[in-house]
Amino acid sequence: MPDPNGKNKTNKNHRNANKQLRRLTAAEKKVKMGSPPNPVKTAYNMVKSVVKAHTDLHKKSKGVRDATRAMKPGRKV
Repeated sequence: MPDPNGKNKTNKNHRNANKQLRRLTAAEKKVKMGSPPNPVKTAYNMVKSVVKAHTDLHKKSKGVRDATRAMKPGRKV
């Protein structure tokens, strides 16, 4: 809204408040982001990676598939 006296002045309080704001540095962002370690999630991720590695072995090697079948009772090799 224009000044009734015809002068175009800025609101000094508003300008000074904006000067005190600053962007966070990369280090400060890293500290604020993330969550505390969750042991359940860690265990889940480890099991998931082991299963993926095992599945990849099965896809690549017939010998691994046969060995796995031999360890399971009630299955023919």
